[in-house]
Amino acid sequence: MQGRAVGTAIACLLLAGCLPKAPAPGEGSRQARIIPCRRAAGKIAIDGKLNDPAWDRAYVLDDFRIPPEGRKPRHPSSAQLLWDDEFLYLGVVMEDFDLLALKKERDAASRDRLAALERELTAARKGWVQDRLAREIGELREEIAHLGQDLEQRAARIESAARFSWGDDLGGDEETILSRLFDRPVMVTRYPRGVKAFYMKPAPDDPRVVLNVDVLAPEGYGEIIGGSQREDRLDALLERMREEQLDPAAYDW
Repeated sequence: MQGRAVGTAIACLLLAGCLPKAPAPGEGSRQARIIPCRRAAGKIAIDGKLNDPAWDRAYVLDDFRIPPEGRKPRHPSSAQLLWDDEFLYLGVVMEDFDLLALKKERDAASRDRLAALERELTAARKGWVQDRLAREIGELREEIAHLGQDLEQRAARIESAARFSWGDDLGGDEETILSRLFDRPVMVTRYPRGVKAFYMKPAPDDPRVVLNVDVLAPEGYGEIIGGSQREDRLDALLERMREEQLDPAAYDW
């Protein structure tokens, strides 16, 4: 980011969340955060990277807070300012594993295709052509509706995943988010023992997890198949059934 600089070494960052902490009750409105903006000691390349030596002298603002309550973000972010005789430089580093995006180009292409098919249907005169176009239009409308529903559910899925902790089972929300991060199937292994069936064999090197695998299809489709190594020791099976308060008699034959 570039802008004309004036002869000053102080700049105000009027960015939402740039407060050192949330205001205490009764403090009133928030105050702008003032941070030092140092003169660049050398050339700065505008290349999306902050590896020029000049950035080593920049003040690092990294205590961001999320308004309105002022809680600290789960993932780190930082901002730096420098200036020289020509420009004001702002460098920002942001990490957020919750940020996801729809493929807008696919959505736009689908809507353009829908409009074209509807024009073709209006102009079509042969019955079989009308039937084919009507079928394609119906399928395309269903796809667009699915994309819209997915967008509406995105915030709830992210909120659910943010509460995930070790020992929890992967639900549909978490599986959807994981599978959206890859363009190929993903294999998730060694689930916590407490969330899986009693007959799954614990891992020899870590009895807290089992020897299982779930395969998640890409692009948000989630689990498509799963399996595990079965426990083959009778005493271990009976112990797990007691832990789960299962009656062994129900499994006799």
